[in-house]
Amino acid sequence: MSTPQFFVNSKKGEISELRKLLQNFPLEKDPEQQYDTIKKVIGCMTLGIDLSSLFIDMVKISRTPDLIIKKMVYLYLTNYSGNSQECVILAMNAFLTDCKDEDYKIRALAIRTLSSIQHSGALGYIQDALNVGLKDKNSYVRKIAVIGCIKLFRYSPDIIKKGVYIETLYELLKDSDPQVVINAIIALNELLEDEGGITTTKELIIYLVNRLKDFNDCGQALVMELIGRYTPKNESEAVDILSLLEGMLTYSNASVLLAVIKIFLRYSKNLSTINKQVVERVQAPLITLMTSAESSENSELTYIVLQHIHLIAERYGAKYNLFQGDYKHFFCKMEERTHIKELKIEVLGYIASEVNIQEILNELNEYVIDVNSKLAKKAINSICYIAIQIPTMIQHTMQILLKFFNYRIEYISSESIIACSLLLRKYPEFIDNLIQEISDLHSLISKEEARIALIWILGEYGEKIPNAPYVLEYYLILSPNDNIYYALLTATVKVFFKRPKECKDVLKKIMKTLLTNNDNCDLKARATMYFNLLKTDIELAKSIILGGENEKVDEFWEDEDNEEKEKIEEEFNTCSVIYGKPQIKFIKQGYIRKDIQSNNLNTIIKESKVTTETSSITKDLLVYISINYRT
Repeated sequence: MSTPQFFVNSKKGEISELRKLLQNFPLEKDPEQQYDTIKKVIGCMTLGIDLSSLFIDMVKISRTPDLIIKKMVYLYLTNYSGNSQECVILAMNAFLTDCKDEDYKIRALAIRTLSSIQHSGALGYIQDALNVGLKDKNSYVRKIAVIGCIKLFRYSPDIIKKGVYIETLYELLKDSDPQVVINAIIALNELLEDEGGITTTKELIIYLVNRLKDFNDCGQALVMELIGRYTPKNESEAVDILSLLEGMLTYSNASVLLAVIKIFLRYSKNLSTINKQVVERVQAPLITLMTSAESSENSELTYIVLQHIHLIAERYGAKYNLFQGDYKHFFCKMEERTHIKELKIEVLGYIASEVNIQEILNELNEYVIDVNSKLAKKAINSICYIAIQIPTMIQHTMQILLKFFNYRIEYISSESIIACSLLLRKYPEFIDNLIQEISDLHSLISKEEARIALIWILGEYGEKIPNAPYVLEYYLILSPNDNIYYALLTATVKVFFKRPKECKDVLKKIMKTLLTNNDNCDLKARATMYFNLLKTDIELAKSIILGGENEKVDEFWEDEDNEEKEKIEEEFNTCSVIYGKPQIKFIKQGYIRKDIQSNNLNTIIKESKVTTETSSITKDLLVYISINYRT
């Protein structure tokens, strides 16, 4: 195949012809002809033809006042300026001359191009251009010069740090042009990355807050991020700043609004006197933002806002009864996408209270019979969560779950039995309600987690369930995987203590299987431990394995406020909220900005390595603790 020709009439043998055209360039009166001449040069350069011999002619043409031609000439000069020291000097002189041009566009173009040249011989010229550009009378030129500081910093950080550029950029934070201020913030954050970014003070924060209306949406979001990094010295100072930002809670831009809410949450986090008021105050803006995104059919924005609502509802929903009057906003619509419906169903579980629980349960009940199995599972999980959080509704919730078993649909029955196992950990007295329903359920469910949940119920309440030993034997005949074997082994031993005659054959079979025909060392070790306990002293084994049987669980570990959830809240308005985990878990260490890294990052990494290396020892220890202390 022939090489594609991107530029017409560009051949390798016409360098001398191009030189003639360039020499006649000042005499040419037709602008189109001048453009064609420069296009031919750029075209040949793009094809890889060496045109360095035309450098002097191109430098002469760079004096043209035509901005389009000048851009193309700059492209050529940038490409060939590093060929020799003479070329560098010629190109730099051309750029510096244009840096003093009367047209501010040409001055800005010269500074932009000059600062992009990464050549040791150009560093001095670049500094001169930036020193002039940062103090230029035109704001557009100052804006370009600020970005030029970033380019110079990436090539030679020492020049920036040893010079006066940092001080000059701090002075530009008070520039009359808002875009210059925003560029200065961006530049300082990058130049001072090792020090945690720009140094924030109360005076700077108040100044930027008072100028918020001057900035565009992107600028306001950047300023909000800067304000969010500032730590008020006391409660009074925090309240003063939040009072100034109060009006921004009605802003329509999602990025700005979420950034403002992040400031409110962060500033009030450790202030118990205002935390509740602040969290309640941000409810209405979030609901308004979600409904406006839904009305504009912007599903992406709806999902993002819902994730942030989900985080707040999970953290503070039960604590402060958040969104209890806005629960209907989280009822699913037919046209909504599945991932949005799933989020709304989870939020309904978090915001249920004595005021709205009946309406929410009725709504969730409808989702269980939805054709989408994912929604049905989410609805059952939310119903279970509501029952755990609101004890007064446990009786009603159990009746709802029992009704689901009558549908005889595998995924509904599986999720319902998992929910029942969780409820029985906190409310063991309700086992009598389930005995009849779960007696013949074992042949219907096929999900591994559901089978484990049912086996756990059989082990805990085997003395009340008539066919418990036979169901355990049924699962043993199915040749289960290792996860099911773990549950079967413990459940069989527990039922043996309660109904030894009926369960001794099942226990014998599972012991023989695990001790002779199993390759899982950990599973075999657990079976050996049980066997030695039974062989040594039956009563001792019974007291160890059964322990404090059917003890209530007051609070589940997943519902506790752990460090990971707090970290996600600190990273509000970032991808951490979308992924549901701190950014340290999905961003490589080298790409995390130092100002938002955890102080204990190295400790966390070291601990994770230790955990990985000693996983088998830790697993055995946890098995021993779970057997003896039921934790």
